[in-house]
Amino acid sequence: DINKDYVKVIVKQTLNTDITASDDIIIPKYAEKKIITALQQKNRWFDKKANIIGDSIIKGENSANSYKRMKDDNVASILMEEFGFKEVRNYGIGGSRITTHSDANFTRKGIVDRYVDMNNDADLIIVAGGTNDFGGDIQLGDLSNLSDNTKFKSALYNTLKGLQNKYPGKEIYYITPAHRKDSKPDNVANSVGLTL
Repeated sequence: DINKDYVKVIVKQTLNTDITASDDIIIPKYAEKKIITALQQKNRWFDKKANIIGDSIIKGENSANSYKRMKDDNVASILMEEFGFKEVRNYGIGGSRITTHSDANFTRKGIVDRYVDMNNDADLIIVAGGTNDFGGDIQLGDLSNLSDNTKFKSALYNTLKGLQNKYPGKEIYYITPAHRKDSKPDNVANSVGLTL
């Protein structure tokens, strides 16, 4: 039984108070050490591997302390903490788009160009992106020209189709972009007339 390999530890909160771990205790949001709870052990993702690819939101760059739950927090660390994954590999790069960047000098490749570099042994694959496409005024395009990865629809199609081929039979989730501060509160359109 894989669960026998885990030992419960003392959780030290940021307020320097110690709490003894038990199955029915709520894990403090500012835990410095990880506890594997009975609920996580029953979770279908327990001891599985995940790949998550996206932009700075996924990487955890410039995260405001107001929504960071622990040191070096990012979506990958939250998934590990909440669901008991064995490993969550973070392929987030700040400024990354779903689409191929048309500027050859832009060193941060689009998700459509870099998903192929992810590890092959993931049980779950998560793609989160599109906010930088919106902010970069990328055209939606259509699916009549799937070779044009500078347009959003074809790049997203090619990303998801490529992931289906790379990870046959595995679950693939796409997280749509959140509203941006420059599109709130009235859902303001970008310069190509698109809204989130």
